[in-house]
Amino acid sequence: MQFSVAEIKARLQAVGQANGAEKRMVLQSFFKTAPGQYGQGDLFLGVSVPQVRALLKEYRDVLGVQRGGFLCHEAFSRGGIPYRETLQGLLDEPYHECRLFALLALVQWSQQLEKRWNRDRVLLLEKGPTRPADASKDAGEILYRFYMENAARVNNWDLVDLTAPSVVGSYLLRQGNPADLLSYARSPHLWTQRIAMVSTFAFLKAGDAGPTYAVADLLLYHPHDLIQKAVGWMLREAGKRVSEDGEIAYLSGEAPVPAGKGESCDSLQRKHPARRYEVMPRTMLRYAVERLNPEDRKRLFSC
Repeated sequence: MQFSVAEIKARLQAVGQANGAEKRMVLQSFFKTAPGQYGQGDLFLGVSVPQVRALLKEYRDVLGVQRGGFLCHEAFSRGGIPYRETLQGLLDEPYHECRLFALLALVQWSQQLEKRWNRDRVLLLEKGPTRPADASKDAGEILYRFYMENAARVNNWDLVDLTAPSVVGSYLLRQGNPADLLSYARSPHLWTQRIAMVSTFAFLKAGDAGPTYAVADLLLYHPHDLIQKAVGWMLREAGKRVSEDGEIAYLSGEAPVPAGKGESCDSLQRKHPARRYEVMPRTMLRYAVERLNPEDRKRLFSC
């Protein structure tokens, strides 16, 4: 078994052909690939996410991913990324499933690193720094940098949502520094903005809603529904995983003044100060309040 672009692409094509042309057309339509749509130009082989995961699973040994154990592939100890040329080749492919395969490989490595980090934190608390420095300690940064270098190829919402929390969010959480996410939120690039927002999920799972609220403020007036939905989703998760009262306090707090005309729409041109729930797009607010009790939901959504 070779971990090469040609082999992996051929295997994905075979699965797509077995699924039939109808599957491919459904995916092309679902992910809005027509001219003028957000996924314009994206091509599909007709392979589902579970099928891509199943194929990737066959390469676990090649990638150095140990079931129930801890990575690290020896290439990380040399300061590189394993199979970098193959992964880059897959990311450069026009086919969505090829890029997804490569990105999910990064996720597998990132998840193994997160396991090791969690284990080492427990050992540090229990026994102190008794273990030698891990040769793979910088592997998370290597994966993170490679991912962001290829952010333009992480160019649909499923690619972002399935990968950014693990590769970007978890690394920045381990570093204790979410500042990069604020920079990404200020990017003019739609998918980089979504990466910024969705990556805060890693902080929410650790009980920290601060980065979510900070990134949300930068995207509060965003005109695109893909960003509005991402912001609302993360705000909802902040209420669910950290504090519902904290989410309500954020929504009820004073909204930041729009940075410029291009970042707001006519319905948001209100006199400041205003509350966030009053000025954010309705799609964003609808997603955000979905899990709140009926009374709070009605109050926040009634403006």
